[in-house]
Amino acid sequence: MKLKGTQSVEVDFTAAGTIVLEQFCEDMGEFVFIYITLDQFRRIQKWVIDGEVEINSAWNDGVDDA
Repeated sequence: MKLKGTQSVEVDFTAAGTIVLEQFCEDMGEFVFIYITLDQFRRIQKWVIDGEVEINSAWNDGVDDA
């Protein structure tokens, strides 16, 4: 899966069953990888769903209406 946005993020899973997120880090000048377990992903998913209103508000407050 490839997520597009300000910076693209690629999501895949390893042979060991961990989820891996890959994104190019401008500051470091290289790709960075984050490996998480399915349980960790589910906890993040729940956190995002539970905090969706606050996250959306914070995101929209950061957008200029120029």
